[in-house]
Amino acid sequence: YALAAETVNAELPAAALVMVSCASTLTAVRGRVRTQYVLGLVAGVSAGCALLVKQSFFDGVVFAAVLLGVAGARRTLTTPVVVRVAAAVVVGVLGPLIATGVWAIRSDGGLGELWLATYGFRMRALGVIAAESLGSSLERLVIAAVMATVSGIVLLVWSLTAARRELGGDPLRAPVLVAVAVMLAVALTGFVVGGSLWRHYLVQLVPALALSAGLVAPILGAAGRRMRQAVAFTVVAAVVAAGVGVAVRPSPDHVAESAVAGLLARSSHRGDTAFVTWGHADVIQAAGLTSPYSYVWSLPTRTLDPDLDELKDVLRGPNAPTWIVEWESFDYWGIDREGELAAIVRDRYVRVASPCGHDVHLIRSARRDLGADSQACGMISRVETEREPHGRAAEPHHRQRPRQTRVGDFPGRAARAGSADPVRAVPGGAGR
Repeated sequence: YALAAETVNAELPAAALVMVSCASTLTAVRGRVRTQYVLGLVAGVSAGCALLVKQSFFDGVVFAAVLLGVAGARRTLTTPVVVRVAAAVVVGVLGPLIATGVWAIRSDGGLGELWLATYGFRMRALGVIAAESLGSSLERLVIAAVMATVSGIVLLVWSLTAARRELGGDPLRAPVLVAVAVMLAVALTGFVVGGSLWRHYLVQLVPALALSAGLVAPILGAAGRRMRQAVAFTVVAAVVAAGVGVAVRPSPDHVAESAVAGLLARSSHRGDTAFVTWGHADVIQAAGLTSPYSYVWSLPTRTLDPDLDELKDVLRGPNAPTWIVEWESFDYWGIDREGELAAIVRDRYVRVASPCGHDVHLIRSARRDLGADSQACGMISRVETEREPHGRAAEPHHRQRPRQTRVGDFPGRAARAGSADPVRAVPGGAGR
């Protein structure tokens, strides 16, 4: 919980694959010839798959390369053992990478799209991240540093560093020490170079830290004692953080995401689509919808569609999303300075609900039953449907005085785009 690991779906499986790779490499160098080939292959496949899951997770490859290189140079391992395991690891790494490349060639995108999705986009995005407010990056860095301290990461790294003298002279442990140290350096470099500095990126340190604990804790003397104390602190911190995370009510963002996704899920028809500004793709997924726009996170939008040309074409076209959730303002990143995007939405959509203060817009050509109001954010207000003569729906009127109604006070009713002007959640909601 301290590293927000419960919110990520790439770092955790990638870290597990790195651990499998490292364990296989360590076992391979101590086994018989057949074991060296088989486990070396497993180590390579696991390391290659970790790269495919999260492209910064070079850890398995780095660990094997450094361990075999240092052990071979120090004669801790014989040359035949190093060659056999290294060859198996290389073949294992190349296997999933080549298979993915073949799949890409046979698909519509090709290798160019695969490269863009894995590394090309990130290289382009570095310039966008660099242009962000320094204050935002520093804030995330401070949060990450605090969480690294309270979770035990800093203590584990210090304990490993303090044990270098005891381990440096051990011919068996020294190569592993060097390999783990390089893993840590690679992980920290990835955290910094990535630019975003989100605390869940620290999950990449976990495999190296686990190896550090296993390497140093069994040592008799001060070094081992320090590491055992660090491990105990980390375990207690993890248990406390998990308990607090379960006991404390969901964060406002999670409550809001649940409320908005629930509203969309209850109100949508088959074939409906959605777009959320700028990010929160999990809302679309939780609602069971898809997006006709290619980029559902803010960084891809700001990097690959900085002028919003593609998004505006989608909104003007026949495949415009049925729903637009204005999670952040349309010009949140200064990305719609001229107000063109907001104008398109005003022209083609009408606001029909505002759970937790996030405006939900429905395309004017659609009619949807909004269903029961979400109870996640307490108080939600809506305005009665107004009709002009001859049955034409009234245009949105943002200055109307809202009729405030508590959730559950009235059943869901059909909403025609352009017929109602729900207002923002009144006090008691989670808000922005």
